[in-house]
Amino acid sequence: MVKTTILIAEDYPDLLNLLRYLFEKEGFNVLTAKDGARALELLSQSHPDVILTDLAMPYVDGLELIRRVKKNAELTDTPIIAMTAYSDGFISEAVKLGASTTLRKPEDLDRVLETVNQVIAAARHHGSEPASGAQKNGRRVDRKLPFARPVPSYS
Repeated sequence: MVKTTILIAEDYPDLLNLLRYLFEKEGFNVLTAKDGARALELLSQSHPDVILTDLAMPYVDGLELIRRVKKNAELTDTPIIAMTAYSDGFISEAVKLGASTTLRKPEDLDRVLETVNQVIAAARHHGSEPASGAQKNGRRVDRKLPFARPVPSYS
């Protein structure tokens, strides 16, 4: 059975490892990148079924990652979930660029998993079916995503 592959782009190592653990435990094949530049390198070698990306990362941020994925003919249908603790402007821009949905940090881990599974199911329904889907096992994880960053002020 082929596993669903998720690419997680997150610059906080503890959160990246926590998300990797969560999705591996749920049966996903997990690719990880500590920034958008590394995510783009991985995308040149692999085509994940879904991308979960932070928006504020060094080198290549999540918005630029979304922009480049959506311009790539081989990746344009790949669903993208954008995460941020920043302002609504970042969220609006992510959606405008083509993110399937967004999550606010900190978010309950169970909600993150639920959102990823919903996006995968929607992609299957609309014809860009991932290889196979890891199903949520009904277990409740009562933890929030750590490391929320303050909303920057641009004056």
